[in-house]
Formats: sequence, C-alpha cells, structure tokens
Amino acid sequence: MSPSRPHQTVHTRVVAAPPEVVYELVADVRRWPVIFEPTVHVRHLERTPDVERFELWAQVNGRVNTWASRRDLDPAGLRVTFRQERSQAPLTSMGGDWTFRPVGGGRTEVVLTHRFTVDGGEEQLAWMNQALDTNSARELAALARVAELGHPVDDLVFSFTDRVVLPGVSAADVYAFVRRSDLWPQRLPHVDRVSLSEPQPDVQDMEMDTVTAEGRSHTTRSIRLCLPGQIVYKQVVPPGMLLGHAGSWEFADGPGGAEVHARHSVAVDPEAIDAVLGAGSTPADARRHLRDVLGRNSRATLEHAGRYAREQPAPHTGGGCVPVSVPSVVPAPATGDADGALTEVADGVFAYTQLPGGWCVSNAGVVVGSDGVLVIDTLATERRARRLRAAVDGIGGGPGRLVVNTHHHGDHNFGNHVFGPGTTVVAHELARTEMADTGLALTGLWPDVDWGDVRVTLPAVTFADRLTVHVGDRRAELVHVGPAHTTNDVVVWLPDERVLFAGDVVLSGAAPFNLMGSVSGALTALERLRKLEPRTVVCGHGPVTGPQAIEDNIAYLRWVRDLAATAHAEGLTPLAAARSADLAPFAHLLDGERIVGNLHRAYAEITGGPPGRPLDVVAIFGEMVAYNDGRLPTCRA
Repeated sequence: MSPSRPHQTVHTRVVAAPPEVVYELVADVRRWPVIFEPTVHVRHLERTPDVERFELWAQVNGRVNTWASRRDLDPAGLRVTFRQERSQAPLTSMGGDWTFRPVGGGRTEVVLTHRFTVDGGEEQLAWMNQALDTNSARELAALARVAELGHPVDDLVFSFTDRVVLPGVSAADVYAFVRRSDLWPQRLPHVDRVSLSEPQPDVQDMEMDTVTAEGRSHTTRSIRLCLPGQIVYKQVVPPGMLLGHAGSWEFADGPGGAEVHARHSVAVDPEAIDAVLGAGSTPADARRHLRDVLGRNSRATLEHAGRYAREQPAPHTGGGCVPVSVPSVVPAPATGDADGALTEVADGVFAYTQLPGGWCVSNAGVVVGSDGVLVIDTLATERRARRLRAAVDGIGGGPGRLVVNTHHHGDHNFGNHVFGPGTTVVAHELARTEMADTGLALTGLWPDVDWGDVRVTLPAVTFADRLTVHVGDRRAELVHVGPAHTTNDVVVWLPDERVLFAGDVVLSGAAPFNLMGSVSGALTALERLRKLEPRTVVCGHGPVTGPQAIEDNIAYLRWVRDLAATAHAEGLTPLAAARSADLAPFAHLLDGERIVGNLHRAYAEITGGPPGRPLDVVAIFGEMVAYNDGRLPTCRA
C-alpha cells in the first residue's frame, strides 16, 4: 500500500444540547484534558479568534503520542477544521473537521471526520483505524456527557493557579522533588502509597493513595509528562465529584527563590455533589470546596519540597503560643525547622506559610500596592522574620511599609523590628498593653529555641473597633473580633479579593486555643467571619484554606462548649474531663492537649466569668503538660 494513499473515517453522535453549546466545548481546546479522556495536555503555540496552533499530547492505543496542529474556527458556520503540522508515526498526514448540525428538539448531530495517510501496510492502517475508532468514540461520549449535564459549562469546568515562592531553594530542586513522586510516601504526610512507572521516556504512569485530614483515603491514577521546566498531569482515574482533573507545575528561578505556578483544571460531576458535600449543595459549593482542597494539597506538596531541599524537615505540630513560664517538666526537643513559602492567593496578595504549623511556627500575609506593602504579622524568631522580609523585598511594591499584628502573642510580632525603623506597626489597643506587659516571656518557655535578636516593638497606631487601610488602590479592613483566641484579636479582610487573614481566630488542621480569650466569644467571632463569605482564608497557623476552616473551628468549639457543660454538671475538673473525652471526631487535629486550656476557659464562662477574664495560665499550662504525660509541647520555632 502506498503511504500517500488517503483514508477517511467518520464518527457521529447526536447530543441533547444546542449546537452552540457543543461547538464551544470543542472550540476551546484548553478544556480538552478535563473533558476528553484521551487528551493529556495542550500547549498553545499561536492563538487568534479564528486560527490557533498548538501541541497536543494524547493517549493513543495505550501510549502517549504528541503532534502539532493548526485549527480554523468558524462559530457562525459551526465548524472546526484541523490539520496536523507535525505528525507521529505511523501517520504521515492528518486533517479533518468537526461539524455541528441542529436536528430539532434542542439536539445536535456532531460529525467528526478524519482524513489521513499512513506510512506502512495494512498493519499500520489497522492500528490507526483502531486508534481513531477508540478515541473518537470516547471523545464524542465525553462531549455528550458534559453538554447534557443541564448546567452552564462555566459552572462545572474551571481552572485556577497558585503561585508559590520557596525561599532559599532552586527550581531544579523542587522539580526533582515533584518528579520523584515514588518517594512521596516518605516525604509527604498526606500520601500513603505511590506506584510509579515510566513506560516511555519522560512519560509517567502514577497511581497514588492520599489521606485527608479526616482520615478518608482516595485513590487516583495519573499520566504525567516531565517536560523541561514543567511537569504536567492528567488524572485518568479522578476522585469523587470530578469528571476530569488535569494540571501542571511550572518551575522557574526568581529573585526570592524557586517560583512555582501550580495550575488545576477540573470538570465537576453535578450528580455527585450531594454525595460528597451533603444534600442541597450547589456547583458553586463544589467550586469553593475544590479550590480549597486541591490548592491546599498542591501548596503543601511544594512547601514540603522546599523544606526537603533545605534538608530541614519539620515534625508534626500545630499552632498558637503561650507567653508565660511554666513549672519544671519533662523537656521536649526544640530543634528543627519549618521554612516558609510565599503563595499568591489573589493578584498582589500573598500568604507566607510555615507548614505544618506548630507552637510558635506561624503564618504571615503580604498585600502589595503601588505606594507600599502591608505585612500581616512578623513571626517568632529573628531568622524566620528575616526570611519573611527577604521574601517581601523580593516581590516589590512601593516604598512604604505598614505592619499589622493580629494579636499580642510573640510568635506573631517578635519580628516587628526586622522591618526597620521606618515601618509603622498597627494593632488593637489591648494588644499594645498585653505586649508591653508580657515582654519576651515566651522565650523562657522554650529556652533551647534559637530566638536570635527578638524585641518587643510596640504598635505606634492602635484602634478600638475597626480601621481601614489603603494599600494603593486596595482596601484592607482591620476588624477587632475578640475576645476569641485572645482579647485583642484583629482580622484583616480584603473585601474586593474576598481574602481573609484570620490570625489565630481560625486555625487550619490544628485545635483552636482559647485559654486567653473566650470560647463563646470565639464562636461569635467565627459567625461574623462566616458572614463575610471569604473565598480564601489565611489562618494564623497551618495551610491556606477556604471557608470550610471556619466551619471546622465552629464545630470544634461547639463540641468543647457542650463537653464543658456536661462535665461541669458532673463535677469533673477540666483535666479529668479532657482525659475522659472522646476526641475521635477531632483526633486528626494537631495539638490535642489544648482541650485542657479550652475547658478551663469554658468552665470559667459557665460560672459567670466574663469573656477574656484572666486565668492562671501558668497552672493551666502545667495541666496541659500533665495531659501530655509530662511532655512539654514541641516547639520548632
């Protein structure tokens, strides 16, 4: 058979959706990896409204092939014409078209035609026909499945990107960590098992079991492409609620360290939303949930990659701090590190996170404007604060510097002085009083920590209720919501971006801690934050999350409130109540010993004490140590 002899295949399907809807699904090739089962990745080379050129990677008869194509788009004529500019053997040429014809009743007949030549004989032709029959049938079925869901496509198919800066490491280091996913079970706490093979050069087949914070396990299978400066993946077995999930990691060296853009594209199955999120949940709820969960997982992976590259792994600890001295206890290690990562959560808005959190291992925030930079909290040690400042300096912004302290605990403000004498510090009026009274007492709690040159730099500007700060054209609202974690808690709310910097009023993955604040007050504060309907929540400790973190903190504190009421009525002490409590619903949270301090605060409120009334923190912290079998909570500052 001559290699130049043309061949043609035609595949058709009637789709119960209008032609314009079906056309748009085919015309937007960027969506193909999450809609069409065979497509792994698309990279545009050129794009105008009428013509586009791109490279495409797809599964063909059990292997991944790649080619370059040109397409002409005709929305008025409901036609897409394509021609491969570079084909892969056994093809020598390939072209064709998609046409969309209305057939009545809001339905569309889709016709997919391929015209091609092959190099070889009947065996090669049969191989190509099998590939076209298989992939065309799968593509048409997927097209019908998405078009017939009964929801606007944009409600179900969407993408988002997180930008993460990892100070002190190279892009090559992070690329190597992500590529060697077979080692993730030893390196990532949320990965239980990985099976990895490389059937073709730079093409990986990966099956992975991940475990959620609640202990649920999910199995996914992905095809991954290890390209220069980029690792692309497409889940061929996505988790529940998803029809498709694809994404990429793009690595580059920047002035502040390795810069990684983690992109996710998903197609939501609306029929599975209720089963995953509960009855009455909507596609909008699914979008928020997926944005939170997928973004959090990829950010956590990158932050662990940065820490691994610096060879300073951190232990599993939680958030919060107690600025007091305590009785003699069995010492716990006070070494190690949890280095920070800068993640862009909105345009010009960054979270600086130190995972997984821990006593005095806190988060910060950065808001960049044309006339200056707003920094939210300044961390616990000199070394950490200087790393934060270097990260802030690396992302630019105007010359002005303003620091907001979310509350008086030293792990959120000991680094104030690192930002220089020209920086104005703002906090609640009670925070200034508590900072002056407490001083550097926190350093005596863990004397083995390398605190460095830490100082008490009091806020020069204080307020009682709320204050609006303008960073360029951006508005940041500082709102006092205490007593909650303390008496002087302030959150920073960016209403236009719907980003909430919550301080320690909201913790992610760790037990709330309200010994120096109020259980009832914290519940009131969380209800206020819930009404803001934030898209992104940057907690005082732990991963960046979404509004679900607010719900998780509410659930825990309601449980504490109810436990306290029952135990107090039975005459149990807070320590006895904590020891007999069933922590199962919250066993996944870090720093379980906080239940003792929280019960003391709840008991005080049951007996009529006002929210925030001072308690004997030294004695209560000693009971927390007793609950911990004599071990002082580990500090990795």
